[in-house]
Amino acid sequence: MGNVSVTDAPSTPERQHLDVVIEPAPDGWWAARIEGIEGMGVFGQGRTPQEARRDAASALADLLYAPSRAERLLYRFRRLYANARDLLPAR
Repeated sequence: MGNVSVTDAPSTPERQHLDVVIEPAPDGWWAARIEGIEGMGVFGQGRTPQEARRDAASALADLLYAPSRAERLLYRFRRLYANARDLLPAR
């Protein structure tokens, strides 16, 4: 076994501080806004402050989600299949 230097270690993940602002909405629900992401707005809503926070966190996860190669290929296959099906004559 060879020696491992600090430069061979995997890089640490980048961390970013985000603020969640939760406010009551005029309709009795709660609105959540995630601040700290430049150029993007992430919002959520819910009947309770906790629901609004979870909804905003889910929106952020959807925004940052990157599909795997298999998911991208499956999406393309389904789109091609749907297009081919549209070309067939109606029964």
